[in-house]
Amino acid sequence: MRAMRCELMSRGLAPQGIKTLDQDVHNSKNAFGGNILDKKKIAEKFQLPSKGEVLYFAGCYPFFRDPEKRAEKTLLVLRNAKINVSFLAEKEWCCGILQYANGNEELCKEMAMHNLEVIKASGAEIVITSCSGCFHALKHVYPRVVQEEPFFQVLHTSQYFSQLIEDKLLEFKHEVPLTVTYHDPCHLGRMCKIYDEPRKLINHIPGITLVEMARIREKAWCCGGGEGIVSLLYPKLAAGIGNERILEAQATGASSLVTACPHCIAQLTFSAKRSKIQLPCMDIAELLASAL
Repeated sequence: MRAMRCELMSRGLAPQGIKTLDQDVHNSKNAFGGNILDKKKIAEKFQLPSKGEVLYFAGCYPFFRDPEKRAEKTLLVLRNAKINVSFLAEKEWCCGILQYANGNEELCKEMAMHNLEVIKASGAEIVITSCSGCFHALKHVYPRVVQEEPFFQVLHTSQYFSQLIEDKLLEFKHEVPLTVTYHDPCHLGRMCKIYDEPRKLINHIPGITLVEMARIREKAWCCGGGEGIVSLLYPKLAAGIGNERILEAQATGASSLVTACPHCIAQLTFSAKRSKIQLPCMDIAELLASAL
């Protein structure tokens, strides 16, 4: 399947929606065509250095789509644990995961080579990200694309936060009286086999009750995003998949749905509104921040 996508891309036969997306990424260095210089705002707001042992890789979705609930909540949790995290600001480009998925490996490699260069210059030994797609790209896709093993450790924030709890650097004192269900993102779950850490984090919050959906972990139903390709090219199919998942979440009796992927949040929020289901969808960092 990947070979077919690459062949279609190389012959200029990709759908127009894919071509437009890739052109936006090429021109603006992010998946939404936003102004990448805006990333300086977070660096200035949190007074984040550009160099350090621990680097936060924000990604496109957490920054350009509701950054106060995604990127900033992640930084608030890190600050509470007294972690001196660094941030690349405008030097951080799109991770290229969408281009890897749609067959444009040339553009993916361009993003990867740049990001690896600036990460190396930052002196980072640990790179953490709250985006499941970025995590998959940094950890598994980049070594394939550039054919080199990473010179830094890559951790999803759920892994890093779990370690902070074990090290007694992160403690939740505020009770959050919610019943929530957790959605396993495809990139984080099936592709990277990370299932336990997000659940451990949720269960560590006082007052929280976690109820599981019928299909979880490796059997979890997709949100409908389909690596950004299904939602872009087949919106009706994506909506149908998402609607089925949101109904499954509603059946648990949960008052909120928690996940660890910003794209999943967007898709499932849309599905809930479309189905007229009152089920707020939130990032796990947003939930953690509410317990600090």
